[in-house]
Amino acid sequence: KFFLILLKVVTLFSPLRVFVPLSLASFVLGVLYGLWTVWLHGRIPNGAVLLLLFSVVVFLVGLVSEQIASLRFENRD
Repeated sequence: KFFLILLKVVTLFSPLRVFVPLSLASFVLGVLYGLWTVWLHGRIPNGAVLLLLFSVVVFLVGLVSEQIASLRFENRD
């Protein structure tokens, strides 16, 4: 429960600190898995494509969350 509260606070104040590492990790994992499977079997696996798409979606959700957080604090001034 403590980690859930901590995650909520971090995503409230600086959401890119959560979303960018997750996006970067899934992107790197997708690229490595894709290159390994292309080298081994000569085809692009569906899992690699899904990981790459997941990384893009997570990054875009992080950008939207960052904009929402900045608008929330902009209205207080």
